[in-house]
Amino acid sequence: MDKKIFNKKRFFFLSITFFFFVIMLFLYLNVSNIMYNNASILLAIKETKNIRTILSSRYNFGKEIITDHQKKDLDLLLSKLEFYPPKMYLKIFSDNGKLVYQNGRDIILESSLSVTESSRTKITYKKTVIKGERQVVYEVIIPVENSSGNAEWFINILFDLQMVDDSFFNEKRLLFLIVFIVNLFIIVFLMVMVLNLQKRLFISENELSNLTVSDKLTGLLTKDAFFNEMRNEIERIESNGGKFSLITADIDNFVDINEKCGIEFGDHILRNISTGFKESFRKFDFIGRFGGDEIIVMMIGASENDAIVLSEKCRAFITETNFFFEGQQIPVTMSFGVASTENIEPIGKISESSKRNNFRNLMFNSLNALSRAKRTGKNTVVKYSDLSNGNQLNI
Repeated sequence: MDKKIFNKKRFFFLSITFFFFVIMLFLYLNVSNIMYNNASILLAIKETKNIRTILSSRYNFGKEIITDHQKKDLDLLLSKLEFYPPKMYLKIFSDNGKLVYQNGRDIILESSLSVTESSRTKITYKKTVIKGERQVVYEVIIPVENSSGNAEWFINILFDLQMVDDSFFNEKRLLFLIVFIVNLFIIVFLMVMVLNLQKRLFISENELSNLTVSDKLTGLLTKDAFFNEMRNEIERIESNGGKFSLITADIDNFVDINEKCGIEFGDHILRNISTGFKESFRKFDFIGRFGGDEIIVMMIGASENDAIVLSEKCRAFITETNFFFEGQQIPVTMSFGVASTENIEPIGKISESSKRNNFRNLMFNSLNALSRAKRTGKNTVVKYSDLSNGNQLNI
């Protein structure tokens, strides 16, 4: 997985998580507010129903007449009752909407209820504010019916919501808050877990990619990975022009060294030689392990002579490196063969067979130069253009 893609996925996941967090916070605040309002309504209606039950059981008011004695009795009764939410006033209306009794001060509301046809069959209520004070109140009107089911009079009560004790809602709010925190914890836990899994997946994919692209022993490109890069570069040059040089190198007498000193010592040589190649060639050159002791280098944009210079630098580095086995110095040298694509010109669309031929020809030229270096004394660098035939060969 590309690191940019990984970062984009992580950012997307974090954004989604933050979005759900905001949604949950919004729901918490709104649900909490709705719970508060609904509870206030239920309390106000419950108190109004209780008052209706008490009054209808004790009084049988006429349509428009409440005696002074009944008013005093009502005042005394209401003074003994505890209202929750607190009552601001209580009014009684006759069946034709005439006010016949009031307990509490006169309060002007920005919008108020009135005794209407709807009030004769059901409870009506409204949330409003006191005019000029912006104090939130609930107004409730409830009909009182006679034995025939007709509304004879109406009770109108105004409740002070500002005085409602928040402790009434603490239990429900606490329960919702616990659910909110638990959900938030689950989201955070899942977020951390998914991010860790993505990170582990990213690391695993990189490790897997390195295993398939890099040689385990030397850290150089594998043969397949190197050839894939080489084919891509040949295709680019055939289409757009350009050049690169190919270098194949082989450790001299490596089989004898392995037989004498063992495979572990041979691996030790390979690791050190790989380091020498990395230090001798340019950082953007492609270096791969071609075989057991063969190393191949692709120098993009380099001429055959450029490749000769760095190959000589690498050969000298290896020659001057001291290798010891059981106290005895083991001389290690390498032979190099160099070939170049300088003779390849851009020719437009290339057939697949031409691409394969150019790839094989370049490999053959480099290996042919390496073979000449081996036959002419080893520990040397030979370029393909110096060979006697000087031409590419098709194989």
